Amino acid sequence: MPRILRVTACLLASGLIVAGCGDDATGPGGILPDDYSLGWGREIADGVRDSEYPEGYLYMISCIDVNDSGEPETAISWQFNYGAPGDSNNVLIVIVQYIGTTNTLWESDPTVPDGELPDYDDAGPWVEAAREQLGSQYGDWEEYALLVKGNDYSQFPWVLNVAVLQFMLPDTTEQMTAVIDADTDSVLVVFNY
Repeated sequence: MPRILRVTACLLASGLIVAGCGDDATGPGGILPDDYSLGWGREIADGVRDSEYPEGYLYMISCIDVNDSGEPETAISWQFNYGAPGDSNNVLIVIVQYIGTTNTLWESDPTVPDGELPDYDDAGPWVEAAREQLGSQYGDWEEYALLVKGNDYSQFPWVLNVAVLQFMLPDTTEQMTAVIDADTDSVLVVFNY
């Protein structure tokens, strides 16, 4: 009889634990965050920068696979590059993983610009601008890579910062790039290659 009580008690306790945790890995008690936005990633990366390279400023953001909301696809990370004026030997790269953990790398980069990126917190408007520009063609393409940086496109001298969004066909035979004014969310140019 005591064995049946122990088994019943264990089953009841297991059921209560499962019910308390929920079955949603992103919900309360889950291991995954609910928000993967650019602002979420930047807040985490800025915290790392503050402790490891306080004089560094953000000059480049990238994500190798974004979805149509401008957030990383599942298990993809944000990458934030921090540098300081005149110091191309110390570039802190903070990689914010999908579960909120970070990795850091120290690199050199001879192209560290003098300007800092503004506090962008949402990549969604850039994806939306590209989607509107592509119109009915949009359904044929999959967005995959995002790069945000100071403008180095000489044909747009009035633009300070650009968001470069790359698309590909599902069979990966053709790619397309949309260059967007990151501050006004307007598409500057779209080209295929």
